[in-house]
Amino acid sequence: MKHVIALSVVLVLILFSSFAAGEEAGTLFSRDDHPIEEIVRSVMEYPWSGEMNCVNDRVDHETFTEVVLGSDCPDGTINDAATILVSKSTGRVIWYRRTGYRMPEFLNENDLLGLNDDRETARVWRDLENSWLDWGKETFAQLTGDDPGRYYCEFLRCRDENTVLFAFCNDHHGELHAAMICALPDAEQPEPLLMAYADVETDPSVGYDGCLTADQATDIGTKALRETFCDAADHLVLDLRSMVIYDALLYIEIDPDGFESEDAYWAFLDEKRNTCTPLWIIRMIDPRDDLPGVETGHEYWAFVNAQTGELVVPPAVTEYEIGW
Repeated sequence: MKHVIALSVVLVLILFSSFAAGEEAGTLFSRDDHPIEEIVRSVMEYPWSGEMNCVNDRVDHETFTEVVLGSDCPDGTINDAATILVSKSTGRVIWYRRTGYRMPEFLNENDLLGLNDDRETARVWRDLENSWLDWGKETFAQLTGDDPGRYYCEFLRCRDENTVLFAFCNDHHGELHAAMICALPDAEQPEPLLMAYADVETDPSVGYDGCLTADQATDIGTKALRETFCDAADHLVLDLRSMVIYDALLYIEIDPDGFESEDAYWAFLDEKRNTCTPLWIIRMIDPRDDLPGVETGHEYWAFVNAQTGELVVPPAVTEYEIGW
């Protein structure tokens, strides 16, 4: 999409009208007091943003602001270069895409973590991680205003060998907070280029390309629990939801006694490990369990394939001792 230069100039003037009193662009670990204009300016000033240098459009939505960034063309028009979404509740960038780019599908767990690598490939990736992991954390801070030290950061593989996935997780078992896709440097591009970013937690209506959003996964999980547990499930409230991109089976209780042999059990786990990534975990509780005199609570679980929307295993319920 192209816009005439006159409209773009007006948009740029509006965008930058409040910059004179603002602080210099840099790492912003808190965005609460920073207006959208300053956030957008800081994004455009970093080398990883590429050639973008102006604003092409801005649209306010219910929970976030959408800003289209552009780059000047020799003929006086402006090309769309990237789109960012900024959360109205937190002031953080929660979504970023270079125009025309789509985030790659997640690899299965073994390939994602490099467990299938030969020794030479593993060495190359280890060297890349040593070279660029800190850069990825710094870029995350510059883009979002969030502190990367709050997360467990993984340097993960994509199908394109020149592209890397920085996963910012809540723990070391792959509970994803946000994913950042970057093109690594080459002969024509001396600096890494940020291709896409997706925060899957802050706004439940926003997510990773090709995967269910938190809202969509919750709807599927809630429906499955209600169909399975009927009247008991009518009172359920959401207690936890998390998108897991590896180690997913740690969260699913599978009884080995239900298999003919130990080999059959491990074969089943290996199959699931390579087919249920990524996974949305939906946990709901019955608030009536907190009533006086109730000694046992219940947690209702649904495990949803984040790419297909299918249930990985049937909905389950577990018990726990109140007050434990």
